[in-house]
Amino acid sequence: MQCITNITISGFDGAYIQSNEVSTLDEVRVRTGVNRTLMDHAFLRILPLLGHNASIFSNVTWSPERSSVRMRCTGEMGGDNATDVIFSFVVTNPVEAQPSPLIEIEADGIPISRTRMVKDNQPPSNSLYDHAITLGLWNDSSVSWVGSPNGALFNATYRDAEPLRVHTPAFVVKTIGQSSPYPGANNTIGITISPNIDLDVGSVIAISMLNNLDGTEAASTGPISLSDGDTHTNGKSTADDTRYFAASTGGMSGSGLWDQDESVVSLFVVSKLTAGSFYSFKFVLKNALCTQPPQSVCIRARNLDVGYVSGVVIPRRTMEHDVKTLLSVYDAAVGDAAPLLV
Repeated sequence: MQCITNITISGFDGAYIQSNEVSTLDEVRVRTGVNRTLMDHAFLRILPLLGHNASIFSNVTWSPERSSVRMRCTGEMGGDNATDVIFSFVVTNPVEAQPSPLIEIEADGIPISRTRMVKDNQPPSNSLYDHAITLGLWNDSSVSWVGSPNGALFNATYRDAEPLRVHTPAFVVKTIGQSSPYPGANNTIGITISPNIDLDVGSVIAISMLNNLDGTEAASTGPISLSDGDTHTNGKSTADDTRYFAASTGGMSGSGLWDQDESVVSLFVVSKLTAGSFYSFKFVLKNALCTQPPQSVCIRARNLDVGYVSGVVIPRRTMEHDVKTLLSVYDAAVGDAAPLLV
């Protein structure tokens, strides 16, 4: 009589499996209850395994209730000449930030007590994707192999490879500068951003606190033209990034929407922005007539689709001032590139 052995890996807190296939296998059962008795499970979902050794397992299922994976051993593993058994599966990360949870493994049939798994704590390799030059495609919506659902990585640090370690949705780059510190001048505001999640079509970015403290008009309320920004200092291309934004949902690209009363520029995304890519653009505002310090310009985003959740926001955060560029204007000093300084 053959001993049937099943392996269970549990603790995948917050993970989501995008599968509509529900297991109907009579023999797929789990241990549950205070005394861990065998009971049928009504919510198991089929989970495809990938990797070199995936074929030695069968009846692989995901339990949303228990955040666990269970599989039956149908091939040889272990023994005197044991080698590593390597396989993988795909989950969607939760939206909320979290540390890597405790992941444990156990077996029944041939009983192995539940034990903690050793996590990979090394930094994973960063993506080399550059949205403006890779494969000659400018439209990130047509690139299927980049972006947060597909594993784009950037600014990776130690422990980022730990399972289900999740960072808060954010703009990891959010710099802003200006072209002139003089009163009443037409001032070109330059912005570079890089999100750590995809911003799909329909997302809205708001850049606020673009204040003239003396109350003078910076621009008339309505569409405001965008122009190409500068290449970011790390060498990533930022060509033609005005094509990603419009002044309204589904509008013509190349502009944003200025609200003079609120001192806000809203950018409606009309082509997908991919995680880890840099986007740079400029627009012109008229400086205040009176002296004022640099303004604490903020950025936020709303109406995002992240994983299986809609309506996600990137909370408002202060942008990073350009305090290094020496402007090519009369009597310029270091620090004059800080936004809205007059």
